Amino acid sequence: MKDCHVVSLQKHIERLRHSADPSERALAADEIGDLLQQTLAHLPSVKVDLLREAIIEIMSLALKETDSMARESLLHALVNASSLACAKGELFDPSPIVSALDTFTEEELEYALYILAFSRRVNFRSVIRRYLNHSSSNIRDIARQALQEME
Repeated sequence: MKDCHVVSLQKHIERLRHSADPSERALAADEIGDLLQQTLAHLPSVKVDLLREAIIEIMSLALKETDSMARESLLHALVNASSLACAKGELFDPSPIVSALDTFTEEELEYALYILAFSRRVNFRSVIRRYLNHSSSNIRDIARQALQEME
């Protein structure tokens, strides 16, 4: 990850940690997601230790977030970070996300299923399979896609 991206990522994470304004937290999360998406273009230069730290921090912030818009933005950023980790062959532990699945809205659940898929942890396939019979056809489709991603 380029040094300017590292500084920007750290700045946005600090904004998330300290802002009392949910819309400010959502904006910071969106900017983190965009930054991580841009970073995919520079895949060889991504520092794995920083990526691992970012995943842990974003996951923690997402699970503590009380504002639905900010939480959805954080989960979107976490999908981007997870995708980047997957592309780098880096494993991460999404267990905290699994523990919170029952608390997520349908939109948040979509992100969570992708995060589980990008973790490449085969022990979470059974968790994803639970959603193949979800009442929402969209969630069922995403669960199928997530299982395909894990293959």
